[in-house]
Amino acid sequence: MQLEDYAIKEELSQSRRGQNFGFALGVLGLILATVLALSGYEWVAGVFGTTTIVGLVTVFVIGKKAQRNQE
Repeated sequence: MQLEDYAIKEELSQSRRGQNFGFALGVLGLILATVLALSGYEWVAGVFGTTTIVGLVTVFVIGKKAQRNQE
């Protein structure tokens, strides 16, 4: 029972770290897109910002589908 408890806590910890890391990467991507736009590279900034947002949404949706399939 202790092993199961430990495994569940570690899984939650890993999930939390992954979410924090994903959030940080998303914010960094949007900041980079903003800096590019302000530097005069609007087209590149638009592509970079759009792919960042689409990528995050895709990962979130796939993660939710995988979570539902496990239940």
